[in-house]
Amino acid sequence: MKIAVWISFNYAPKVGGSFSYADKLIKSIDEYCFSKDLDICFATTQYTHIGNLRREVIRIGHPLEAIVAKIPFLANYRKFQGLMWRFFSHNYNKYLKRDGIKFLFYSSQFERFVKDFPFVAPHWDIAYRSTFAFPEFSIILQDIRDKYYSYVLPRALMIFAESEAGKKELIRYTNINEERIKVVPLFAGECTRFSLTEQQQSDILKRHGLEKGKYFFYPAQFIAEKNHYNVVKAFSCFIKNHPDYKLIFTGNSPKSLLGTIDYVRSSVEQLGLLGKVVFGGFVPLETIYSLYKNACALIMASYVGPTNMPPLEAMSLGCPVICSDLSGHREEMRDSALYFDAKDYSQLLEAMEEMTNNRDMYLNKIIERSKVCEFTVESALKRINDYLLEASVIRRAWE
Repeated sequence: MKIAVWISFNYAPKVGGSFSYADKLIKSIDEYCFSKDLDICFATTQYTHIGNLRREVIRIGHPLEAIVAKIPFLANYRKFQGLMWRFFSHNYNKYLKRDGIKFLFYSSQFERFVKDFPFVAPHWDIAYRSTFAFPEFSIILQDIRDKYYSYVLPRALMIFAESEAGKKELIRYTNINEERIKVVPLFAGECTRFSLTEQQQSDILKRHGLEKGKYFFYPAQFIAEKNHYNVVKAFSCFIKNHPDYKLIFTGNSPKSLLGTIDYVRSSVEQLGLLGKVVFGGFVPLETIYSLYKNACALIMASYVGPTNMPPLEAMSLGCPVICSDLSGHREEMRDSALYFDAKDYSQLLEAMEEMTNNRDMYLNKIIERSKVCEFTVESALKRINDYLLEASVIRRAWE
């Protein structure tokens, strides 16, 4: 059966974690040897920019879209992309059927879905219901999320949750049949594929004013749910006894999601941490790799889960982990990490002190956990293969 993996129109590195996941998934699917009963290809719009893929890529849409894709300003202007979708997408169903596609597998959550065409969808989180009313949920994304969970997911042939914790949350907050929800574990991103020499890593640290083992690393977009303020508050207390340490943040502050970077910067200044907190911005994967490899520990302070990619990336690269006490984080890390209540900066402070005092113990724990952890791309691909076979059986019930 011919199945197309849909590549989002918003397939771009600066999107953040959602791109990291989709990018690793797409590249891994492109390389994976699926069952002979599955004919896997990719599908996307005429104006989506993608790299070289070995599998067949089907570009659907009106020829005008291909012309627009060659105009950089328009092709990269998100509102214009949305307009293009609304104008042309009524024909996408027809194009997909013409090319023999039986159903789509969407690589990203909250994707623009092709109307009235069978699909398998991912589920990463239902945080706008399971956690607090952060601005990015309650002000600008409420309608999108409501539509996704009340209109889109109930129409999916199958739903791929990123963890058992994620599956339980989806069942709790929706009325979707449990049998349709399958667990395809989250996995580390592309940064774990790199291999840099110690000198190359040292040069990268030097550019950011960092010393090996003397900093904490937090990679996350600057939005409220990521909880940067409590990380800064905990660090302001920690540094009183450890003045040679630094804290580095990487990531964007997306205006469309009410970014918090200005607030975090002002907090750093008010707490007297100028020069001690580094704002790395959007950095290449080589830098992310080096920051993991040389950090005292990763801090993952997010209120939102239930899982996140950075703890898995840290584990893969031998970086100890301090993370918020979410059910998904515990499912990922077991007893290899230090946990804290995301609302309580004093617990994070205690975890940072514990890590500096016993880092070797937590490093050994995370190395041992990495040997048996099921949150790998290999495990995810095997399950995707099995579940797509199951979905294809269901799809054969109609023409």
